[in-house]
Amino acid sequence: MKKGIAFAGTIAVDEIKRIDKYPGKSELATIKSISRSNGGAVSNCAISLAKIDPELPIEVIALIGNDDKGQFLKERLSSYPNIDQTQVKYAGETPFTDVIQEESGHTRTFFT
Repeated sequence: MKKGIAFAGTIAVDEIKRIDKYPGKSELATIKSISRSNGGAVSNCAISLAKIDPELPIEVIALIGNDDKGQFLKERLSSYPNIDQTQVKYAGETPFTDVIQEESGHTRTFFT
């Protein structure tokens, strides 16, 4: 890539679990819904920039797991034709973060 922007570094999957209220220590909370999103600076910045300027060449350089989370990220990045994934390699397991999102207080807690 001679012109454009390249992003290198961490790509992860955010596993978002929505709860009513964060429980106290040793208490129970019910997970209301579970969703998945791209995470990490590389995918977040690349996708945001691809949305802003669909004509700008963007290259992603990262290691993604050879698993269902990696497939999710590959498909997510592939939905933007100006994101080049040639330098993405697949091996091992994809990093992920469990995001516990409290609906009542609109706060999030991250486990990685």
